[in-house]
Amino acid sequence: PLLAVQQQQPTSITVPIPHGVVGQPDMRVTVDFGDEGPAIGRCEMRRLEIALSNLAPVGWQGTVALDVPADWRGPEPLECSIEPGATFVWRPAFQCGSDVAPVYELQLRLVQAYGNRQPWYTRRIPIAMVAKYEWEISDPKGGMSTLSAPTPAVPLGPAGSEAVPGWWRARTTLHSAAGQAVNLIVATTRPFVARFRGSEVLKSGSTRSFMPAYHRPHGDTVTTVFLQRGRNELEIDILMDKDIEPVMIALVNPTRGYQHAVLDVVAAVEQAASRSDPVS
Repeated sequence: PLLAVQQQQPTSITVPIPHGVVGQPDMRVTVDFGDEGPAIGRCEMRRLEIALSNLAPVGWQGTVALDVPADWRGPEPLECSIEPGATFVWRPAFQCGSDVAPVYELQLRLVQAYGNRQPWYTRRIPIAMVAKYEWEISDPKGGMSTLSAPTPAVPLGPAGSEAVPGWWRARTTLHSAAGQAVNLIVATTRPFVARFRGSEVLKSGSTRSFMPAYHRPHGDTVTTVFLQRGRNELEIDILMDKDIEPVMIALVNPTRGYQHAVLDVVAAVEQAASRSDPVS
C-alpha cells in the first residue's frame, strides 16, 4: 500500500474552466509542479509552469496572477492575450514563508478584461502545495545533518550506497492546524523503533528482507496516532548494516482504509484541483 501511496503523488494537475455555471469548458488550465510534485520547503524558492489553453471560439485577454499566503513572496501579475485554440505558458517564481503548515493554498487568478483593459470577470483556481518533510539525521558515529525530502522516503542516503553500520536516528516535526487521527506507516526491512511525541508507537526487531512483502506482518508497520494542534515530533531509530536500504514513512487518512491508502497531501491537491470558484 505504501508504494501505491507514493505513486499517487501528482506532478501536475489539469482543471477545465467552464463558461458560466453549466457551460462547456472555454479554457483548460494545467499546473506542472516539476519532479518534486507539490512539495515545498520552508523559505524555498519554487517555480511552476502554468499552461492556459483557450478552448473558446474567441480570443481571451486579461491578467494572470498567482496569489500566495501572507508571508510568502509572490510574482507580479502578467497581462496576456490568448488566441482561439492557442496555449499561453506562464512560469511564475515564488518563495515560501517561514511559517510551516501541512497544506498551503495558492490561487491562480484569471482576470478577463474588455478591449479597453477594464476587468469584467474573475476566475480563481486553488492550487494546493504541501510542506516537505524536514529531517534531522544522526549516524552511529555522531554525525548530524539536516535534509529536506519531497517524498515519504527518509533520506539516509542513496539506496545501495555504503552506510555506517549501527543505529541511525531520523527526526522530523509534523505540523497540524487542527487535531486529527492519522495512520502512521513505516515500511522498511530493517529493525526500527518509531516514537511519536516521545512515546514508542511502532517497533520491529528483526530483519525481514528475505520475506516477500505480502508475507510480512502489518501489525508492526502501521498504527494510528493523534496529531495534536501545532507541532508533533516523530523520531525513528533504524538499525543499518553496511548497505543503505530504503525507509519509507507516510501519514494516511484512516477513513480511506489501509489497502486503499491515499496521502492526505494528495487528497488536498485533488480537492483543490476539482474546485474552480468563478467570481463575477
